[in-house]
Amino acid sequence: MSELFSPLFIDGVTPSPIDTAHAGHPSLVELPGVRRVLDLAALTMLSVAVAATTSLTVATLGLLCVIGARAALRRSLTDR
Repeated sequence: MSELFSPLFIDGVTPSPIDTAHAGHPSLVELPGVRRVLDLAALTMLSVAVAATTSLTVATLGLLCVIGARAALRRSLTDR
């Protein structure tokens, strides 16, 4: 039943699996240098995402502080 919902099951024909056993060269990801570069790229993207989230949070808190200070100043000036 799960075969019916498989994206590989089209028009009642299941494609044959790709045979990579005869390939004499490794995948790019299996090469040690490429793997290190991909790991470094993933860590860099994670660091950038964390930095962007932190910057957005700090900017939002700063904006809320400015709005609160303006509201408090306006309230104190109208009370006089």
